[in-house]
Amino acid sequence: MPHLFRFLARNALIGFCAAAFFVAVLALADIGGFGTTIARSDSGPLAIGLVIYFLGLTFSSVQIGMVIMLNGRFPDDEEGPKGGKRKRLSGWFSPPAARSPIMVSAPAPRPTRPLRG
Repeated sequence: MPHLFRFLARNALIGFCAAAFFVAVLALADIGGFGTTIARSDSGPLAIGLVIYFLGLTFSSVQIGMVIMLNGRFPDDEEGPKGGKRKRLSGWFSPPAARSPIMVSAPAPRPTRPLRG
């Protein structure tokens, strides 16, 4: 089996397991009456299956995206990440090295009216 397929399948399985755990916590803790509604419904197992399926799609997509973004390379790749040398973000947000004064003309003060007392 190609290493990319194994990589995606493993992380998708992690996402589906996280979704199943999340649905179990929702049902057992009866958050928002979810567990009670499922227990009283005739189609409770179908509802649980659909919730696990769609949350599993979401969680596995997040898991795969997170692993790819944080890893930067495939697990079996020995050469390291491939990419250009990027400028550090801290340099973008720091103030310039040398500051020079600039002349700004101030507007004339407005005349004030006396307060009525």
